[in-house]
Formats: sequence, structure tokens, C-alpha cells
Amino acid sequence: MFERYTERARRCIYFGRQTAVKYGSQTIETEHLLLGILREDPDVISRFLPSKTANEIRAEVVVSAPDVEIGLSLYCKRILAYAADEAERLHHRHIDLGHLLTGVVREEDGIAGEILRSAGLNEALRDGYRAKAFLMTKIDGRSKESATRQLDESLKRFGVDQIDLVQHHEILRYEDPHRIFDPDGANAALIRAREAGKIRYIGFTGHKDPRVHLYMLEVAEQNKFVFDRCRCR
Repeated sequence: MFERYTERARRCIYFGRQTAVKYGSQTIETEHLLLGILREDPDVISRFLPSKTANEIRAEVVVSAPDVEIGLSLYCKRILAYAADEAERLHHRHIDLGHLLTGVVREEDGIAGEILRSAGLNEALRDGYRAKAFLMTKIDGRSKESATRQLDESLKRFGVDQIDLVQHHEILRYEDPHRIFDPDGANAALIRAREAGKIRYIGFTGHKDPRVHLYMLEVAEQNKFVFDRCRCR
């Protein structure tokens, strides 16, 4: 599972597991992984958020210490997937600490991302870093209503007015394209959001059956729509 990870990145995950054990958690949560990153590189936060120190981040987590055997939580698994996405986007062969940190920031449902946003990530984006960043997120809602809700939540959490790329997440079944391209489907919400200036590009991801991914492109063509990006493997 970790063949592509550098030694530093592997140590981050190992340290995250150690921290989770101290917490008494049954899984490695996002905050544990963040603390593992900080243990490996205590200065990484100050490079991105000069106003926040590693000790201040650590102070936001309370530690207990029973000994348990644990695995990665769903949120941490998504962080690793985001880290792999980032490495691939940058054409990096290996996944390193910086990719992991990007994954932590992108995971919207974990405590670690909330900590970094409350530490001033949103302000950093607004105060100049936003112009240097390409913001991406995914939605799994298939209806116009659910897609709109998820997009608005992402905009709020990022603290921005526009996201660069929004992708329909995990196209698995032949029915997914039809649900997405229904008049009341998710793509109608993204097109409306793009017209309103809330997003720039629209894409989709898929990690299972390439035949379904090709079918997604066929249905898009039938609806006279061209995706800006698709990530399928």
C-alpha cells in the first residue's frame, strides 16, 4: 500500500499511529496524522501559516494512553488518496510529507482540516495565497439539490468565493451518468455554479470499471457537454 511513499511520509503515518494509540482511538484519525506530520517536520506549519506554531496545533488535542491495535479511519484513507492525487498532479513519482499535508487540508470532514482552517488557512488564501493555489474538491451527490448543498459547504469551509475544479466523485455504475445528467441532476447544479462564477472547471473521477468511465463520456457527449478533467484508474 505504501510503496510510493517516501521514508519521511511513512514515518508521518507511523507517528500518526503512535499518537492514535495514545489517544485510545480504534483508528488513525485526521488529527493523529497531522500530529505525525508535525513530529516529522515541526516547522512545516510555520512555512504555510507563520502565525501558528506546531505547539499551538498540538495543544488543541487532548491525549490519553491505552494500548490498542488500530488502522486508518475512512477520513485518513481519503487523505492518503488526496496525497496520491497531488503527487500525480505534480508528476511526482513518490508521495512525500507535503503531499500528505495537502491531503489533510483537502479532507473537509476531519478535525485536522478544521484545525488548520481555524489557524488561518482561509485568511491565507484570501490574503494572497489563493492566487497561487489551485483548489479542487469532489462531490458525491447525484441530484441538483445535494450537489448544490455540498458545493456551498465546500465554499464555506474553504472560505472562498470560487473553487477551481469540482469533480463528480467515484463513477461506479452505469446508472451514475444518467443520474448526474438528469435535468434535476448534479451536473445541472455545477453548470449553474460555473455560470455564477462559483467554480471554473467540472470533472469526474472513477477508480473501478473503465467501461463505466467511457460510458460517462458518452452520456456527456449525448448531452453536448465536455468535461474539463477526468481522473480514472
